[in-house]
Amino acid sequence: MRFLVGGAMALGLLSAAGSVSAQVTYNFQGGLYNSIINGGACVVGECATFTAADRANASITFAAPLAPNLTNVDVSAQITAYSFSNGVTSTVGPGPNAAIYQALVTTDAGGTLTNYSILLERTPGPPYPVGDPADANSRWSYVAFTPSSGNAYANAVCLARFAPAAVSGPGACGNIFIDAGTSIGGASTPTTFSLVTPTPTVPTLSEWAMILFALLLAGGAAVVIQQRRTA
Repeated sequence: MRFLVGGAMALGLLSAAGSVSAQVTYNFQGGLYNSIINGGACVVGECATFTAADRANASITFAAPLAPNLTNVDVSAQITAYSFSNGVTSTVGPGPNAAIYQALVTTDAGGTLTNYSILLERTPGPPYPVGDPADANSRWSYVAFTPSSGNAYANAVCLARFAPAAVSGPGACGNIFIDAGTSIGGASTPTTFSLVTPTPTVPTLSEWAMILFALLLAGGAAVVIQQRRTA
């Protein structure tokens, strides 16, 4: 009996360890671009031609719900996955083409998002040179969101990059210049966002818990057989 009780407790612990913690995802959608400058002389890099039917959007997943009473706090380190589009090019991060410049948020006492300034970057991938307009890998693009606007720059030239880091992402750029190959899309209308309600986690047995469960069944059967033989 002690064997079965102890095994059941261990099984419960392993089962709990195999469950998944709840993550939350926010979707951001900028307004349709109402201010457009297209790089008509784009010959290098990821050229983009924006139209009034395009907009910036992003989906950002956090490891846990945002904490209450945050004031302009960078929560980049809490982001586990993200994707974004400027209307022409789509990017998925983390990855060699994606980086987070910042994710500043403000929340109320209930943890509800009330203000934000988010900027997500795209690079053509490694290597990550700088300052060479003729090198496609020197190029850089981004989408940026605040409650009042959603904007995008495409194919600007990066002048300085951050050191690669787990949070920012490799090739993150902090200084750019615009040339004839750069396109800009701007929306002066409000950005909308929505919180994707996390699906409740259904407890399941992890692989190790299943193994232990099988061992418990075999051990329990052996005990019963031995007891019967003794009797």
